[in-house]
Amino acid sequence: MHTRRDTLCGLASVPLLGLSGCSTRDLPDTIEIHDPDARALFRGSPGLSQLADRFVWSEGPTWDRERGCLYFTDPPYGLEGLNASPLKEMSANGVYRLGRDGQCTRLYDQLSFPNGIALSPDERWLYVSQSDPAAPYIYRAELYADGGVGPLERWFDTSVFLAAGDPGLPDGLCVSTDGIVFATGPGGVFVLAPDGHLMARILTGRATANCAFGGEDGRTLFMTAHDRLLRLPTRVAGVQWRTLSPPG
Repeated sequence: MHTRRDTLCGLASVPLLGLSGCSTRDLPDTIEIHDPDARALFRGSPGLSQLADRFVWSEGPTWDRERGCLYFTDPPYGLEGLNASPLKEMSANGVYRLGRDGQCTRLYDQLSFPNGIALSPDERWLYVSQSDPAAPYIYRAELYADGGVGPLERWFDTSVFLAAGDPGLPDGLCVSTDGIVFATGPGGVFVLAPDGHLMARILTGRATANCAFGGEDGRTLFMTAHDRLLRLPTRVAGVQWRTLSPPG
């Protein structure tokens, strides 16, 4: 039987790791990954060390250059029975911050199925999607300069689209350099202005789990739509293609 220890040993030989939603120009010297079988978050460059333990999925993570920390979510996906699984080690499906000092803090625990996570270009706002058919919302919270966080508030509601029969739930998120949020949800991808109003929808006709910017200039949106990988040229670039001086 394949065990958690087997997974950890196997990961130790991985030569190259990747952080979801980021380009190498935006990353620190080490790169973080998550592994659902091991239920842990790791760091490697090129070796591997464990950063955080007991997490089922560790969705994301997203890198905060200014504060030198990572944000990630911990839904119960990957466990048979989800919340009812005896392998679930956390009391809540939370939103977490892994600080520069290695301390892991649960910021929010009120969401049923927190999933996709992303930051605004100025790293002032944290976006979190919830993959719950009873509450298919995208949330937003303010991040304060002193390290504090504001309340997690409902920012966009996809209920009407789900009720209309569009397939899928809020899941993956990515953000452009001008703060436009591209969020997967019922029917495809929602294009949301920084103030939360719906600008457009990209209709894939399938449950769409994830989206990310890529290509040479970061102006191609890639989407995973059930059994298809789609791409769409855009007029905006992903936030990881912004020009930033190295963090202090």
